[in-house]
Amino acid sequence: MRGVDASSPRNPRYGVWLFSDACVSSKVDAGVPAEIWRQAFTPEQCKEFIDVAEKSQWDTSPDSIDYKDMYQIDLYNKGEVGNAELYALLEPHVDRITQWMKDRFPESENSMDWVFLRKYSASLDRKGLQAHVDTNEHSLNVALNTDFEGGDLFFIRQDSDVGKLGLEKALGNDHPAVIYSNVPQGVENSTTYLYPYMETGQAYAHGKALWHGITTVMSGTKFSLLFFFDEPDYIKEGREEEVESKAVFQNSGQKTYDVFWENPEGGLRPTFSLAPGQNLAERTRKGHTFVVKDRETENVVQTFRVGLAEGTNIFVISEEDFLDRLDQDPADPKRNPDSQEQEDDATEDPKEQQAPASEGGDATAASAVSVAAEPSADSEQPDTSEPFVEKIEIWGYDVRPFLEDENGKPRLDVIGSDDDGSRLFCFFLCVLCVHLPKKKKKREWFHVVSLSSSRLLLLLLLLLLLLLLLVMPSSFGQADVDTDDDGTSVRMLSER
Repeated sequence: MRGVDASSPRNPRYGVWLFSDACVSSKVDAGVPAEIWRQAFTPEQCKEFIDVAEKSQWDTSPDSIDYKDMYQIDLYNKGEVGNAELYALLEPHVDRITQWMKDRFPESENSMDWVFLRKYSASLDRKGLQAHVDTNEHSLNVALNTDFEGGDLFFIRQDSDVGKLGLEKALGNDHPAVIYSNVPQGVENSTTYLYPYMETGQAYAHGKALWHGITTVMSGTKFSLLFFFDEPDYIKEGREEEVESKAVFQNSGQKTYDVFWENPEGGLRPTFSLAPGQNLAERTRKGHTFVVKDRETENVVQTFRVGLAEGTNIFVISEEDFLDRLDQDPADPKRNPDSQEQEDDATEDPKEQQAPASEGGDATAASAVSVAAEPSADSEQPDTSEPFVEKIEIWGYDVRPFLEDENGKPRLDVIGSDDDGSRLFCFFLCVLCVHLPKKKKKREWFHVVSLSSSRLLLLLLLLLLLLLLLVMPSSFGQADVDTDDDGTSVRMLSER
């Protein structure tokens, strides 16, 4: 294949073919800071990856970008092998791939943290992927096949109007005009979008500030092999601990709100918008902070953190109830968080509220967040002495408890579990403390002596600790209570 300029009439559909037969890698475009690797893998090697993957189990968990089924297989995850058969095909090439990345991005650590294989098909719900940026420093995207229609990789040029806003967002600057959105189905190059042609085994490497995605597959199935280099610690730790849960945001108000995720490294990341009556799901984990803005005024009407706080009510419901909530009409009065709280308090067995998650991981949580909003033109005008309050409801479920205290610090939970052995060990420590002699030449560990006042106090404290451990549930909840500038109380209830 010979190099073809983007403006050439011979190539009206696809992006720039910037390499000649003798070229190994090249820059893609002035507005698209990416590197081309003409043949990262041979067609035969690519076919091997596909054949093994199609015999394997695909992960169909919701994607964090658009919440549709992922159709993904992990080969490698921060030192841990995922699919052993696929990793056996990859392992001979790891050093070669890592060195190639180091040569192109010498300023980075170039640590290969995550490798996974993705499938996009016209026959699946996973047909493409909307525009997004990655959280890791650099990514390598390898095309494993070309026998499909559609499914084109696209980049948003950073020197375009959309790209400039996207670059600000990717670098941590808040800009409400930037949203995650699908591009038109056409694949014509423009001043905004670049669609580089990809042969089997060809790869593109790019940084985290470059917006990219996959157009809809019209026929056939597309396979891609992805490498993530230099992930932030909070991403790696969260994925290793598998502490993510799903929260569903429900807007039962009369205004449209934009929801942003607060990046721990700075800035706000647009997540999605909620029209009146709309609900959307978002994967989240401990420590996440979400900011809700009024679409019209761009004012922050709510900020809440996924964390622990005192004085909150915890509801334990089944996954079936969780799914029922997702199907309910937002106008249904049963969806009112306050009435739901009263109903649950009146009817739910206190023991059931303390029940731990089942082995299947069906622990769920009901959460409510109050957001200040103005009434519609045809609604009854509220009393001006009281703020008019609409509701955005947030609820979700997870299979793991939070290991944080109310200050967000890690909580020691080693002997606070349901492990009988750990509780017996704690009891043994209490007995040992009581029976230690004050002064003996020999270690008479179980010699009974009279208790001093200090030792008695210590015993009482240890007994209190033991009592707490015996009644502590294995699953507990968390919430945060904030106050907006206008005095509106913000409440989030959740059970992890």
